[in-house]
Amino acid sequence: MLSGFAPVERAIEVMDGGIQTTVQDYPGRISYWDIGVPPSGPMDALAFRLGNLLLGNDESAAGLEMTLRGGTYRFRDSLLFVLTGADMSAELNGEPVPLYTPVKAAQGAVLAVGESLVGMRGYLLVEGGLDMPLTLGSASTFTLGALAAMAAAHCAPERYCGSSRKRNLIKYSQSACNPSLKSPVRI
Repeated sequence: MLSGFAPVERAIEVMDGGIQTTVQDYPGRISYWDIGVPPSGPMDALAFRLGNLLLGNDESAAGLEMTLRGGTYRFRDSLLFVLTGADMSAELNGEPVPLYTPVKAAQGAVLAVGESLVGMRGYLLVEGGLDMPLTLGSASTFTLGALAAMAAAHCAPERYCGSSRKRNLIKYSQSACNPSLKSPVRI
């Protein structure tokens, strides 16, 4: 009955999360080596921070780090975003998206981020950043240690992350975390 229902929400639906897309923030999780937790955060901190500054975000705002291949994302509402880091030949509704240039995506627009041409890690940052719970002072994902809200749940359809400024929601899959969950989980 509601299969086609798509309410307007400041959200990005992750249709395909690429090879390994995770949530990161700057500077990440630091100063916990003494308890066995290595540093976490964006691999290319400069590209990550520049993207946030281009959007008017604090440079530490959480965003998505894409490894080798970016994936496909649908905007559930009009939203300003920027891509930084590795050139992954991104297209918004079939039109090329330049790196380091804020772009306004219309409701329903689809962002396809391809394979890396140069570099290994690219970033998808949104106006306001992602509103993620902090674990040991950071929203950064550390997959081996299963730390942070998206730990080991690489981006795939059906899970939500919120934004700190305008309640942007990013939709992910809960199946990697808990396959028994049948409805989306709001974080």
